Amino acid sequence: MTDHHGLIDAVAPRGARPGVKRIMVADGARVIVFRFAAGQILAEHKAAFPILVQSIDGHIEFTADGRTVDLHPGDVAHLSARLLHEVRAVTDATLLLTMLDPAAATGEE
Repeated sequence: MTDHHGLIDAVAPRGARPGVKRIMVADGARVIVFRFAAGQILAEHKAAFPILVQSIDGHIEFTADGRTVDLHPGDVAHLSARLLHEVRAVTDATLLLTMLDPAAATGEE
């Protein structure tokens, strides 16, 4: 078992950019936490692997595949690999990103 506590306090926004910190690498997954200040945007980009994004705290607008969905605490979205997406924080917010990477291994740094 691999665990981590205190996601909301794991990182803080950095000026005009969201704060970002990898908090875990486990068998088949890389877990990253983002901390946004209201109004911050993570510009359109894509991930090499399928991903799960979950709102931990705050309100996030998540845009992908021509749709925008509102993510509130407890909401989750799944994206296929290489799908362009953008994140905008409506309020101060914490986003948990899980990259579903089959090559990820526990103990990797």
